[in-house]
Amino acid sequence: MNVVEKILAGKSGKPAVAPDDVVITGVDLMVMHDLSANFVMKVFENEMGGAAIANPDKLIFAFDHNFSPATREAAEALAAVRKFAARHKIRHVFDSGCGSIHHVIMEAGLAKPGMVVVGCDSHTPMYGALGAFATGIGNNSMAALGFVHESGWFKVPHTIKVHFHGAMGRGVMARDVSQYMIGRLGEDGAIYKAIEYAGPYI
Repeated sequence: MNVVEKILAGKSGKPAVAPDDVVITGVDLMVMHDLSANFVMKVFENEMGGAAIANPDKLIFAFDHNFSPATREAAEALAAVRKFAARHKIRHVFDSGCGSIHHVIMEAGLAKPGMVVVGCDSHTPMYGALGAFATGIGNNSMAALGFVHESGWFKVPHTIKVHFHGAMGRGVMARDVSQYMIGRLGEDGAIYKAIEYAGPYI
């Protein structure tokens, strides 16, 4: 098994998993920026019938979209998330000016190898750089499965192994290499897949 399969097997209590298996696992972190926190909060309050958040310490809010609200409506949305966090004893609230959500969480040491991390944001898979399994999920799944049950269901992804070799030319940086790979793979080339990076360049 590769690292993603090992994490999903361990978190689901199975000795082994294979691509296309569906597993129910525990979730270690649930990350939301200010906009998604506002949406999930409304689902939780309006549709969950008075349910309780199982473990507020697993929730992280970081205000990085409307961190300097230009309208009264945007400012009120931030205020509503702050009140929700206080009401439910959510300690990990990175308020306006802290920085980009995922970098803030990494710098705070909250995401660690072997974790299952979910977020209502398309950039959530970046925690794979730390050796975690991370993916985006919808607002309803976050409210119903994450907040209440600390769990999620996942289809074990197939893995694409990308082998980097050779030397970079003058003026070529790591970002150029990654963008070249994205160009070769295509914008939709890894939907519901994991990517393993290997080779002497790595």
